[in-house]
Amino acid sequence: MTDIREAVAQAANDTVGQIRAALAWLDTPKNADRVGDRRGVLGRDLARGLVSARRLAEAAGRPMAVAVFGPSQAGKSHLVSVLARKEDTLYALFDGEPEPVSYIKRINPDTGRETTGLVTRFTIHRRPTPAGYPVDLQLLSHADIIKIIGNAYFFDGNPARYETWPEREEIVAHIAPFRGGDGAPRIANGLDPEDVWEMEEYFARYLPESELTRRLKTSDFWSVAASAAPNLQIERLGTLFSILWGRHQVLTDMYVKLVDALRQLGFASQAFAPFAAVDVAKPGVESIIDIESLKKLALPTRETITLRTSGGSEVPLARTIVTALTAELRICVKDKPWDFFEHTDILDFPGYRSRGLNRENVDDPGEAGATGLARALRDHPAETVFQLIRRGKVEYLFQRYVADQEITAMLLCIKDGPQEVAQLPDVVARWIAATHGATPLERQGKPVLLYFVLTKFDLHFEEKPSDEALGLAARFTGRLDASLVNPYGSTSETWVRNWAAGRPFQNAFLMRNPSLSNRAIFELDGSREMDILPGRKDWVARLKAAFVSVQAAQDHFADPARAFEEMIRLNDGGASYIASELAGVCNPQMKSAQVRDRLLALRARVSDMLQRYHVSTDVGERIAERLAVADRVLDDLYRCDNAGRMGSLIRGLMIDPGALSDSVYRVDLSPAKIASPASLPAPAIVPAGRVRPGQAAAPAPAVTASPGERPKGGTLGSVAERQAHAALEAWILSMSDIAGTPAFTEEMSVGPDNLREIATELAAAARRLGLSEQIAAKIEMEAFAADRRDLQLEKATVISAAIINAFVADLGLRKRPEEERRLVPLDSSSSALRAIFAERPTAYDAAGIAATPAPFRTTATDDWLYALYKTVQDNAASEGGLSVDPVENGRLGSIIARLSGPI
Repeated sequence: MTDIREAVAQAANDTVGQIRAALAWLDTPKNADRVGDRRGVLGRDLARGLVSARRLAEAAGRPMAVAVFGPSQAGKSHLVSVLARKEDTLYALFDGEPEPVSYIKRINPDTGRETTGLVTRFTIHRRPTPAGYPVDLQLLSHADIIKIIGNAYFFDGNPARYETWPEREEIVAHIAPFRGGDGAPRIANGLDPEDVWEMEEYFARYLPESELTRRLKTSDFWSVAASAAPNLQIERLGTLFSILWGRHQVLTDMYVKLVDALRQLGFASQAFAPFAAVDVAKPGVESIIDIESLKKLALPTRETITLRTSGGSEVPLARTIVTALTAELRICVKDKPWDFFEHTDILDFPGYRSRGLNRENVDDPGEAGATGLARALRDHPAETVFQLIRRGKVEYLFQRYVADQEITAMLLCIKDGPQEVAQLPDVVARWIAATHGATPLERQGKPVLLYFVLTKFDLHFEEKPSDEALGLAARFTGRLDASLVNPYGSTSETWVRNWAAGRPFQNAFLMRNPSLSNRAIFELDGSREMDILPGRKDWVARLKAAFVSVQAAQDHFADPARAFEEMIRLNDGGASYIASELAGVCNPQMKSAQVRDRLLALRARVSDMLQRYHVSTDVGERIAERLAVADRVLDDLYRCDNAGRMGSLIRGLMIDPGALSDSVYRVDLSPAKIASPASLPAPAIVPAGRVRPGQAAAPAPAVTASPGERPKGGTLGSVAERQAHAALEAWILSMSDIAGTPAFTEEMSVGPDNLREIATELAAAARRLGLSEQIAAKIEMEAFAADRRDLQLEKATVISAAIINAFVADLGLRKRPEEERRLVPLDSSSSALRAIFAERPTAYDAAGIAATPAPFRTTATDDWLYALYKTVQDNAASEGGLSVDPVENGRLGSIIARLSGPI
């Protein structure tokens, strides 16, 4: 390892340890009052952070990798074979095999169809394998299987069209038998609570449009699953998670079968197989890498293969099960083809596919009345399971490798013709955002790690009757439009048209496959190209001139002429040019830098989560620290205001009564005692004529907590108190979720970290001002013991939503005396201050109408921004009266200090 790689790996492992320590601190009873209402959100976010830290720790120890990616049958295999071989044949090494093995002849021959459903890693670094088991496999995890089936159900089963989403009452009834299971003995089932929370994040990120995703969140499904899952047997887990795939029994049976196989393997992440598992030389024997093997997944089969784990266990499994469970096949190549292979692996991804079942086969309900996935599973269970697992797995593998920080650079292979995989542009854009940045400004100055390869370019060599009328350039304009510009660059804001600094993306390449003999253009000796035919050299020159003249070629190729020349190169087809350009970014420090950046961001995020609960002994220092954060938040809020989105942002921080009713509904009406909420710690351009909070012309008012504020304690016994507590928890969770929604944060022009800071300050102020007590008192006043339960719940929901949303609108400052609300300078040169949230006088005539409209929008925005700044001050100042355990506070401070240290 290099120094930076060792440092990053050590820091990543330390981060795992510190997050575990933070979770232990959170579970300590002494800290319950300190965390209060945010315990659930903090626990969930720390668990997700733990998963991210573990992934980064694993990624830090692996070499960088280049992904060869694209739709099915796009020419990826040829590019991979050229990149991974030194001579004309790609040879692989396997322990126990007397001779190097031809990869194409013995493992993955060209069959004219997409063969594999796994990732193939090509490397020159050999790893020891057990005797008799030379095939090195990486396996899916338990959580991976759940995500794959859920992904396939949503994108291929299309439940929104054919099925009815379960109502809240159904989901509550579904999870009721699993409540209270967190005290049961742990079972070795391959699931930890953090795995379940990470699953929730996966569904929210990749299936945000699913109504089921929303209903599961508001029905407490994930919280119950996180508590119960580590303690359940596989069959019970199948029942619990079956709601993620519409409770189709065939899919639940498939889940149980696959997870039970993992159980037999001890939930190992790595396994080894005999060479016969991948050898296609024996007729009639299916390789485990052949995706067609999945057709037997839902059928009885006697074809087995024995896997060996690192611990020495030998487990016979059906070949089709091994195919389904294998995420990666590791191939050690015989000869180093390029120098960058010393520190870089090549990842060959299975072809991306369009999604959805054949509607002709599932739209007609027939005599039994079943449509959609239900009919497909009834009429063709084996074929349907095959299609679901294949397509769901192919998409999920790419998502997993991106999340695992496996892909440093990407060779995106796109063939000619209409782009059949509609979701591919979004997939690529998401990867670019994760690796380069979502905006041109973020991408500026960074090396371009996306190589856009237009494959099968020799299809444009043929003369056409339309050439005389349209000109030769038309064929190339059409190809570039169909493959690149239209699907990936539909607007001026896309990465294709504005990669950075107003310049378009310019890292496109051309490629053809010389092994497909083109006797119309080339002179051949057997299968080798000797020269361009004498009578076709002029034609090729004309094609080159036409290509170079196309505007899209000039926009998106660094050197269009050279790209064409390299593509026409004999027995090469452009692959060597791509490899030579790729070598420039295959820097062994590149991946370490990427992992380091992600790790620093994670450590900062976790440190910020915890900092709010650590109390500095110096009140002035604490206030200064929080105001520094507030100043950073204001930068984004002024951007939001300049974009005209401030009202939408404030509305987004409010709670929808519909979502709130689910949380209030879950509160049992019988008396109980529950711990009360605890107190919580806590360059945009400002338009001319407005003064930013913290930079007022006049001295700021003294920083003191509001009168009557006090640390809250005691218990929650009454129904109203518990309903108020549940309402606040739901609101805090809602704010946390909206801060983690990329579409919302991008539209608001407010970063997720800053939005989380706002949410935390609002939650802290709610605690400080006794919002829970206010809600409970109002519920007790308006809801009567004689009310029917549904009426009582409706009243509690309406009251809770009204009080919470009114609080978001003014942060609890509207009712303060006017003197305490005088915060906003009248102008930049005045020392006079006006009160925020001032009541507008009632007008009885038109005498007060001025020639120019009053700046109500600006006034309202300034009121809220100054209220937020004041809230941050008050939150920080009010912590002085809290009872803090010095040992626990020091313990938390030590964790924060470790996370805040350099890497």
